[in-house]
Amino acid sequence: MSDLLGLGSSGVLAYQRALVAVSNNIANVATEGYSRQEALLVSMPARPVGTQSIGMGVVAQTVRRQYDEFVESNLRQSSSNLTGQAPLVQYASRVLDLMAGQQTGLVGAMARFFDVARDVAADPASPIARASFVVEAGTLATSFRQFRGQIDDIDTETRGGIDNAVDRINTLAGQIALVNRQLLKRTDLDRQPAELLDHRDRLLRDLAEVVQIRTAFETNGEVSVSLTDSMRTGLVVDRGRAIEATAVHTPSTGRVELQLGPRNGRETVAGLTGGEIGGLLAFREQVLAPTRQRLDQITQALVDGVNGAHRSGMDLLGHVGGDLFGIEAGRDPSAGIKALVSDPNRIAAAGLFRAMTDPANVGKAVATVAYVPPVLEGPALALDERFASVGLPSSPQTVEIGLGQQPVTVIAAGLKDGVVYFDPATGQWPQVLTREGRHLLGSALTVDQQRDVLALPGMTPGSTYSADYLNKGASADAYLDGDYFLGALARSAVVPSYDPKTGDEVGTVVAPARLDGTPMATSWPAGGIAAGAVVLNGTAMPALTTPDSAADVAAWINAQRAQTGVAATVAQSVRLPAGSVFALNEVASQVTLKAEGAGYTQAQITTPDGGWKSVDDLAGAINAQAPTSGVWAHVSIHGDLVLTNPEAAAVTVGGDLLATRGTFGATLTLAPAQRTSSAGFGSAATVINAGQPFDLVFDEAGGTSATTINVTDATPAGVVSAINAANLGVTAQLVDGGGALPWRVVVTGTDEAFTLSSALPGLGWGASSADVGTEIRLGLGTGGSPDVLSRLGLRTGVHWLGEAPEDLVVLLSGEGRAQVSGAYQTQPAFDLRESLRSAPVAVEFSSPTRYQVVDVASGSVLADRTYDPSDISAVIDYRGLQLRLSKPPLANDRFVIDGNRSGVGDNRAMQVLAGLGDAELLSGRLTLQNAYLQHSSNVGNVARQATIAEEALSVVYEQSVQLRENVAGVNLDEEAADLIRLQQAYQASARVMQTATTMFDTLLQIR
Repeated sequence: MSDLLGLGSSGVLAYQRALVAVSNNIANVATEGYSRQEALLVSMPARPVGTQSIGMGVVAQTVRRQYDEFVESNLRQSSSNLTGQAPLVQYASRVLDLMAGQQTGLVGAMARFFDVARDVAADPASPIARASFVVEAGTLATSFRQFRGQIDDIDTETRGGIDNAVDRINTLAGQIALVNRQLLKRTDLDRQPAELLDHRDRLLRDLAEVVQIRTAFETNGEVSVSLTDSMRTGLVVDRGRAIEATAVHTPSTGRVELQLGPRNGRETVAGLTGGEIGGLLAFREQVLAPTRQRLDQITQALVDGVNGAHRSGMDLLGHVGGDLFGIEAGRDPSAGIKALVSDPNRIAAAGLFRAMTDPANVGKAVATVAYVPPVLEGPALALDERFASVGLPSSPQTVEIGLGQQPVTVIAAGLKDGVVYFDPATGQWPQVLTREGRHLLGSALTVDQQRDVLALPGMTPGSTYSADYLNKGASADAYLDGDYFLGALARSAVVPSYDPKTGDEVGTVVAPARLDGTPMATSWPAGGIAAGAVVLNGTAMPALTTPDSAADVAAWINAQRAQTGVAATVAQSVRLPAGSVFALNEVASQVTLKAEGAGYTQAQITTPDGGWKSVDDLAGAINAQAPTSGVWAHVSIHGDLVLTNPEAAAVTVGGDLLATRGTFGATLTLAPAQRTSSAGFGSAATVINAGQPFDLVFDEAGGTSATTINVTDATPAGVVSAINAANLGVTAQLVDGGGALPWRVVVTGTDEAFTLSSALPGLGWGASSADVGTEIRLGLGTGGSPDVLSRLGLRTGVHWLGEAPEDLVVLLSGEGRAQVSGAYQTQPAFDLRESLRSAPVAVEFSSPTRYQVVDVASGSVLADRTYDPSDISAVIDYRGLQLRLSKPPLANDRFVIDGNRSGVGDNRAMQVLAGLGDAELLSGRLTLQNAYLQHSSNVGNVARQATIAEEALSVVYEQSVQLRENVAGVNLDEEAADLIRLQQAYQASARVMQTATTMFDTLLQIR
């Protein structure tokens, strides 16, 4: 009976627990996230009775939670994907509505602006059209700013949404960590409260709606959560610890990053997807950022295009157009665009250039001109890039030439008063050409050389070679009336003047021109210099037979100083640095010296026993043999050993005591031969010394030839007559020079210094000084070459005086190695367009197939090219001036292009501006409106695809929900059936217990 009672009682207890579980399920049928619970009934172990085993009943082992990890994970994933589409759909649709809206969209604003521009082009003098244009320009700028403001509002809103979502992540992560700490109290998952596990899963589902997550579960139900695909990075929940997430916004780029951890050790999480954050980030990446970028591109293209067209025109006031639109500093183009012109008269509708048809033209072609800034390159580095030197020559650079020509540098248009120096090898020539092949300096090129030069990068395609302006210097036939010179050049210069006592700068003085050479050649080829090979200040120098010494060279130049105004001096000074003298106590050392002149023989100075005590002793030993060698020595204050020869002969140094050895030529110096002195008077009729005669004293070369001049006509003219009548080798003249004493008696003498003095008070003559107005030009004549200048110790230079009117290409021809350096004045601001406007050019057709571009002012031929009259799209392009003809030209047709100084009533600039509405200003050959519409279409595609994806993911999500309901959801029909079944089982078990009790009572009544 006891067994029967135990079986009944076990059933009652077990089914009671099962009924409780069913009742709990029924009670939580509407509880979100509740997982159905089921009591697990297990048969109790049987007990052996005799040879048999008898069952001991049933026990409710546990209440089991209906849970499938795969189903739960799938639900989180589908939920995260679905919620991620909502922001993308919502915000992309808003941007699309903005772009397509009649009030907010930009298509209409741009169309109205260009329509009004066409109205101005049709009637450029109309004040109404101009006023409307100003208004529409301001409206267009405002429309761009307002549209950008709406986009920025969406940006602010989405950034706020991300911040809120990050706050939710931190809240949910903290709650999950708290649940984990509760789960930590038990080590077995089956012993964990089902409600706690349900709460954990609800929190994970909520977190998945914010951002896509990855989970890792412990055996006791604890969970770690990561925002990346790896559980080693991106953790926001690490079992019982929550890791704070922070949204970091970068305003300059619009990027938003999620960072985890404390400030001093944050981890950046990239590639977030899914959930609200993933949707917001996807919108910002796929729609917001591209929209702002495209809007800025369209704005910038609009501003650049319109400003470029407006700057190419003139306004009603005759001024060159400025920018029509501007962008505020530090702001994006679409956010900072603004209209800059508010005065209708300042609208630049007229073109900056005009093409005029010569009335004598036989042909009927009509010319139009436009200006497109040219892109000029190569063929070599520009002068200010290759030779970074202002005022003084740069360090020499080596240029090695094989066959052909080597580009050295490009003298950029506008560069002022510069020079490129060459120390060429024998037979090498510097060459200077324009990009159009006009040869300005150098030697005539062969046909092959011409072809090679014209094919260089940077030369104008289709250009031809011309030597018409070769080496014309500053003559009337010079190219563009310029001054280009090949040779050695020196000019006077303004230099500071200093107080000798204080050292303070007190003003400026004009330093005379002075040309200093380097050591001359010590040997000359037979014949010396041919007649006419060298031209000094316009005078062709006579032949110089092979000189015996440097003094012969000086005498050759000085023989022509009356014609050239230039005097030559030579000096011999071989400076041997102190470091070039070896150890003075080396007894075996010696020096050999000899001056190259008649009567000199080589002297040998041998180191005495015990060595030299000092360099001064060595200099004394050299001077002891100077009468034999012709070489004298002294020691400079710097310790250098200086060797000289009074006749400036070349000095040969040999032996093994000195590190510097060889033959050293004398140096040549050229300076103005004339000296001047003057006295000033208030007028040409000034009475001197009350009209009484007086004396002037002429003193040449420091008192060696003082002469008294008696002036009987005491007027400035009388002074001139008396000086000239004295025949002292000087010339006097009366000059009207302006200033306080405008009339001056100017006395010009030889290269020797002289003074004029008088005992009369107030009649002061200035000390004679070099004629600072004299230039020294030593150039190349017939048969001359840079080799000749090199033998004279002078550097061959490519010189240009004033501003270079256009780019000049500097080449070097001839095989060998040359040293090249450059110098130039500070480069002024050069405006090619304004330069072209101020220098009218004519396009003259010699035949229907050939034309020349001619400078109107000078008559210089700037270009000579062929023309294809059958090509209706043919363009004559000269330095950015693009001339088009409506019909083929005929021979002798002529068209003039000028700066349109009086053409304010035309409409060429506004026609260009109005045409920008249909111009392909953006990459991909898109117009402004097409680019805008294309991007609008792209945004629409994103919104459409997001909507389709949202609909599809909704189905997936519903299936996931249903799958979970099938596994863990409460079905009332099933629960009711279970309730009836378990209730019956419970009642049956109770009846067993009652039966057992009845049987027991029966037994007790037996006696």
